[in-house]
Amino acid sequence: MLGSAVAVSPLVAYAQQLPVVGFLNGGASDASARYAAAFRKGLSEAGNIEGRDVTVEYHWFEGKYERLNAVVADLVSRHVVVIA
Repeated sequence: MLGSAVAVSPLVAYAQQLPVVGFLNGGASDASARYAAAFRKGLSEAGNIEGRDVTVEYHWFEGKYERLNAVVADLVSRHVVVIA
């Protein structure tokens, strides 16, 4: 059992090192799913596959823009590579 934990730990470490992209949208996730799909397509066309090359954090504000400053401040403090 210990051997399998040792074998998996490098994979976990690698996954945690993927660059993070913050994706922000003012709408609801279900109503704005096309924007996320278009964003993933653009990433792919640029040679970046979500989960393989980058991690994307999706934030849907559902019109509650008072949360925007806190979310952006959190993303900036974690040094994400880009906020879209």
